[in-house]
Amino acid sequence: MAKHKKKFGKIKISACYIVKNAANDLRRSLESLVKCVDEIIVVDTGSTDSTVAVAEEFGAKIFHEPWQDDFSAPRNVALREATGDWIVFIDSDEYFIKNTAKNLRAAIKQARNKNIPGLLVKWVNVDADNGNKIINATYVLRIFEKAAGVHYVGKIHEDVYSGDEPLNRAMISADLLTLYHTGYSATISRAKAERNLKLLLEELNTSDKPERIYAYLVDAYYAVEDWTNAEKFARLDLEARKNPSNRPISILLEILEKDSSRSEECFEFAKLAVERYPKVPEFSAVLADCLARQGDYRGAVAEMQRAIDKFKNYGEQFESTNFDEYRLRAAQSLIDEWREKIIFTPEEKRLEVSRLTQELVYCVEVLNDTNAAIRIAGKIFALKPDEPEPVERVASIYTQCKLVAAFEVLDYLKKNFPPTRYRSLLQSQGYMLKKNYLEAIKIAKPALDADDGNFMTTMMLCNTLGQAHWRIGDIDNALKYYARNAKRNLAPVKNTLSFPQAEKMRREDYDNMLFNMHNRNFSREKIFEETLGFNKLLAHIPRFKHNRKKHAAHKKIRIGYISPDIHFHVVAFFVYNLFAIMTRPALKFLSTPTTRRTTSPKNSAQTSTPSEIFLTSPLTKSPRRLWRMKLIFWLNWRGTRRIILCPSWRINLRQFKCRALATLIRRGLTRLIIFLPINTPTPKA
Repeated sequence: MAKHKKKFGKIKISACYIVKNAANDLRRSLESLVKCVDEIIVVDTGSTDSTVAVAEEFGAKIFHEPWQDDFSAPRNVALREATGDWIVFIDSDEYFIKNTAKNLRAAIKQARNKNIPGLLVKWVNVDADNGNKIINATYVLRIFEKAAGVHYVGKIHEDVYSGDEPLNRAMISADLLTLYHTGYSATISRAKAERNLKLLLEELNTSDKPERIYAYLVDAYYAVEDWTNAEKFARLDLEARKNPSNRPISILLEILEKDSSRSEECFEFAKLAVERYPKVPEFSAVLADCLARQGDYRGAVAEMQRAIDKFKNYGEQFESTNFDEYRLRAAQSLIDEWREKIIFTPEEKRLEVSRLTQELVYCVEVLNDTNAAIRIAGKIFALKPDEPEPVERVASIYTQCKLVAAFEVLDYLKKNFPPTRYRSLLQSQGYMLKKNYLEAIKIAKPALDADDGNFMTTMMLCNTLGQAHWRIGDIDNALKYYARNAKRNLAPVKNTLSFPQAEKMRREDYDNMLFNMHNRNFSREKIFEETLGFNKLLAHIPRFKHNRKKHAAHKKIRIGYISPDIHFHVVAFFVYNLFAIMTRPALKFLSTPTTRRTTSPKNSAQTSTPSEIFLTSPLTKSPRRLWRMKLIFWLNWRGTRRIILCPSWRINLRQFKCRALATLIRRGLTRLIIFLPINTPTPKA
């Protein structure tokens, strides 16, 4: 013990054990606390393995006591031999986790200053055969002050008494001290229960306080699957009202739940459990299930919600709980199921729709969670709202996500509410989903002409009409509607929540306009002129910061690094050869020519091609805003030239998700794609 012993001021701490054939468990337990106590007392009750040798390795004082089917006897021997002011009495299959034993002295000092003679430590049952999966947790007395009259009582599941009364005790925070207990692992639980049951029944016949062991008998019979006796002693324990543990009533409810013919008994005991243990969430969950079986879905929803709230605010409690994240998800699913079965009054229906609508708005605008939004939208529509706004929100979600369910919602909206511009927009989007583009145009065009001053509705109608006309091949009309959005002044929504959506739609339609201008063979000059306007549209977007260390190891061709939202930076793409409108002085070759062999095996001659070309963008005349563009091009083995014009940033080519680039790579003709960097400083000469 000398090499481990440390002096810790005035308080002397003794760690005590009673053991038998527990060499491996004892080593783990001693390692968790040996540096934090002043002495170790081990009482061996007949080990035949290396348990005693392990204890001696840690400098423990060894005492031998014959086993007499009584756990209190060897424990009291250890108390008698201990010389510490405070006792830490734990079993060999218990150990302090996460170095919490270092807090022993601080916890004892707190207790001493508050005149608390005993400390309840968080005790977590884990299944060592299943990766230390947590079975349950509670608080047990493991630390107490050694004083006259303090001793153990009971042959099994012994407790600490001071004289004739249980020792006063208080909980210590789990952050300070936490014990793991492996004694209830699957491989040893039943055998241990059978041993305990024998000792408990012997004590039951001789004890003058049988109510002390009722709860332990419940656990033992439950472990050996004797449901009848487990129920018997659970009822006796509840009648005695001497045991603060909620374990017996929890087992009783589990037994009653298995028999559907005893639902009334289960309901009454669930109410009793909630009354006696108001902070335990699973009792509210059982009561909610009982209410649902009786058809009281409204009460079931309210009680299950209380169970969820209790779980979220449970914190550290003496009562153990089995309510975990899995049961939380199950509870939320049951609430959804029961709500659908509630027959609402008109006022309740209005309030429920209002609540769900607020939840939907939060999911869309704050969480940006599409799956949750679809789920909540389904709940709203299932209630068949009497007001149009919630139905419009559902229709909007469904059409944006291109769900078939949108058609049913749109039909409901059409049958039950008079037409408005926005509802006409939703109907036209529904026809777009059905690929009935002519009908979409037929509905959207009159709605656009009947301007009601709603800025966003007008923009969405223009976008829908542009897409519909483009789908039927009417490019001229598609260009007209795209151009209306592309050149629209967003000042009316500048400081509103709609501005980001409007800005995004304007960028998309500007891109659509340029794309269709190219398809209609507009002049290069006209396209470049419109591209300049698109550049101004993007001027406020910050340049994406490139992590050169992160991307330095890329093996693929690197030609630039663009913002993840790449369509913000795609300005235009053409099949024209850029050099048709460029003069040679516009190009500046900065790198030495590279050489490569031609593909033909018969021709081994080397050809020279420039590996890097810097090009000044023709899209601006201001010297301060001249952009140097790195032009990297290569020849594929078929000799097809593909040209990519990018900023001087680097990018892994495989990261591009842009439709334009995908098209360029897929096709075999000469391609050009132009990216404009935003706020890029002019490089030094």
